Amino acid sequence: MYKNLSTTGLGISGVESELIELALTYKFGGVEPDFMELYHRAEEKGVPYARRLIDSGKLKHGTFRVPIDWTDDARYAKDKEKLEKIAGRAAELGCTRAVTLVAPASDERPYHENFEFHRRRLAEVAQVLMKHNVMLGLEFNALAEARAGAAFEFIKTFDELRKLASGVGVEGVGVVVDLFNWYVGGGTMDQITSLSAKQVVSVQLCDVPSDIPADKLTAKNRVLPGETGAIDSVAVVKWLTSIGYDGPVTARPDRSRFPKTGRMQIVKMVAESLDDIWTQAGLPSVKPALMAVAG
Repeated sequence: MYKNLSTTGLGISGVESELIELALTYKFGGVEPDFMELYHRAEEKGVPYARRLIDSGKLKHGTFRVPIDWTDDARYAKDKEKLEKIAGRAAELGCTRAVTLVAPASDERPYHENFEFHRRRLAEVAQVLMKHNVMLGLEFNALAEARAGAAFEFIKTFDELRKLASGVGVEGVGVVVDLFNWYVGGGTMDQITSLSAKQVVSVQLCDVPSDIPADKLTAKNRVLPGETGAIDSVAVVKWLTSIGYDGPVTARPDRSRFPKTGRMQIVKMVAESLDDIWTQAGLPSVKPALMAVAG
């Protein structure tokens, strides 16, 4: 597994060369690409050109979002033919872990009907991705505010997410282990540790204030992993090691945790939090060679 830098989640912007330089400076092993920008660059100038910066830095890509709307029948019918080409290009670019959010509620379908819709539609998407060895990771939103006002609730716990991923029935479909939503949804360690490495597409670490009940948390309560100890990120990293997980591990505090803080300081704080988790888990800190990346 490798420490992955997601600058989007941290509210950091910059051109690709600048973001890769940040990742190298603070010893990350991977970065989260702006996939469609990367895709269009490959279309215009070729895959080697599009890959040149990340390859020169000896970094890996983290995850990318499925870039079509599979939830709307009309848009899906229009865009699904693009998915084959996108998946093939993603594999060539080294982007082999796609993720997509499963909405926690619906105004159209009751739970069981919605489950069947998701099972069938996600199977179609996953089959196309897996032709090119691109995994599909499902993630969910456990916050009550995300379901407020909807007619029918849907996936709101980690256990339900696992069942949906399993129900898709396509090899290469797994889950995003996001410790914030797992915690808010009342998750248990057994739900995580029962997964195999093939069922884990991505891991997002964070902590939460220890004095706020889970059902009162908001997205702004995502703090750096290990900051309070309410969530045991060290145990999760030890488990990932034990199952041979080889994917990205990303620290996901909320961007509001860093008011008036420069991007280099933010990335430094995130890197130090991950380094501390690695050390407590008894792991060596794998550090890619620092090198300049040309723009």
